[in-house]
Amino acid sequence: QDNVERTENSLSLWVNEAKDLPAKRRYYCELHLDGTLFARTSSRAVGCPLFWGELFELDNLPSISQITLHLFREEDPKKKRHSRDESSLHPLGSVAIPLDEIRGRVHQEKWYPIVPYKAPAPAGSKDLLGPQASLRIRARFQNLKVLPMEKYKEFAEYVTMDYVKMCRSLEPLLNVKEKEELAGALVHMLQSIGKAKEFLLDLGGAEVARLGEKEALIFRENTLATKAIDDYMKLVGQRYLIETLGDFINRLYASVENCEVDPRKCPPGELSNNQKHLTEVCEEAVQKILSVHGPFPEELNKIFSGWAELCEDQGRPEISQRLIASLFLRFLCPAILSPSLFGLTQPYPEPQTLRTLTLTAKVIQNLANFTLFGEKEEYMLFMNDFLQQHWDGMRTFLQTVSSLDSEIPSTSFDGYVDLPLRLAVLHGLLVDIIYQREQDTVDKLHPLPSILNQITGCLGPEVHRIIVPRHVHAHLPGAAKPDVVLPRDLSEFSPHYSSRQQLPLEERDGRRSRKPVTRTQSAPHRRP
Repeated sequence: QDNVERTENSLSLWVNEAKDLPAKRRYYCELHLDGTLFARTSSRAVGCPLFWGELFELDNLPSISQITLHLFREEDPKKKRHSRDESSLHPLGSVAIPLDEIRGRVHQEKWYPIVPYKAPAPAGSKDLLGPQASLRIRARFQNLKVLPMEKYKEFAEYVTMDYVKMCRSLEPLLNVKEKEELAGALVHMLQSIGKAKEFLLDLGGAEVARLGEKEALIFRENTLATKAIDDYMKLVGQRYLIETLGDFINRLYASVENCEVDPRKCPPGELSNNQKHLTEVCEEAVQKILSVHGPFPEELNKIFSGWAELCEDQGRPEISQRLIASLFLRFLCPAILSPSLFGLTQPYPEPQTLRTLTLTAKVIQNLANFTLFGEKEEYMLFMNDFLQQHWDGMRTFLQTVSSLDSEIPSTSFDGYVDLPLRLAVLHGLLVDIIYQREQDTVDKLHPLPSILNQITGCLGPEVHRIIVPRHVHAHLPGAAKPDVVLPRDLSEFSPHYSSRQQLPLEERDGRRSRKPVTRTQSAPHRRP
């Protein structure tokens, strides 16, 4: 597969919400590609609005021509099987998403009207869709041409050797979304060739150097380093995350206990019980994390150890704790807050569950930061004793996961990364970022634009080419040399040296003299 040209089709689609649907019902959506069912949302009750917030990432798709979302009403479980209306077998309505509207690298979002299913409905039926019935969808469909690996060889070598310089040059040009995409593409590509650890170590070191005394901002800003550690933890830490928090999250989703502890949002008579419930939830989460319940990613252990050593060498050992605590800031706490985005569950949480998750993530983040609650969140002051009781355990945990000598159960990444595909994604992203820039900016990125153009030349005329001055392009290895070169441009193609510089010197009687040139057998002596 690495040595053949191919086209990769992928669909990224968010089913966000619906409006103007009959009340007192539960609904779900099915995603069909060319009439075949590929995905289904969870069932949700009509609220204000009806919200799913579910993402479907479908890769390695066949060639498709039609994307359709069908809206169904969940059947009433109280009805007997034989008495169910035949109409329940059909969707209430459908949304057809034109491929051309969502084709490209950028997600497109809009409200799509739901076209009712063409079936007779009794007059005054409560199941009729409203006139404004629609779904809010955010989607992107990509046809990506992937070249044989040999076409990306020079590009891969450049990125592997010069990613620090490339990231430093590109970062000021990027918006937040582009930083996220570039960091993800680099992480996957470098993981495939075994360089991701060095990449993260270098970015962490650069982050420490950049922020200086403002270490509180480490991995808190929208930088390439922040986005890269986000993506890398998701890539190598998925099994650890599921084994550590999977059962905990499922229990919270099934629980009816209320953990609201803000007096403005709950009756006074329930406050004490709610505080007890929240404490119990946080205790369960903390024990699952600090006991290293699931096998810890070996790659993260090595990166954390490398960061600790780096800070020690710089005489700033206290900074290493902040770097290692990024495990909570960028991975564990976001996963608790939004479990559906981290593969821990499919449905978006109900409001009460969401509030419990929010408060739990807040407590655990404060624990990882060794920070007490203050007057800003006065209603959380009762959790300060809990935090102080677990500070020693948190210190031990951070030391354990950053020590190569620790005897915790570990696991290493065993997934597959399609290197040519990741290089194709990275190429397309970099071309889109660079080709519209000012020429001075493009020139400063040399030789990257010329390397990208070499790949672009194999993709067809519809792909953007970056304008590169001829004298810059000539430096690129493998670039075609012109038939005629003006004298002023000669040095751009073949460096000039005087003949004397090419002959070595040797010393005789204290004097340096030019070594005589001896004739070789390849040029026989001409007879007089």
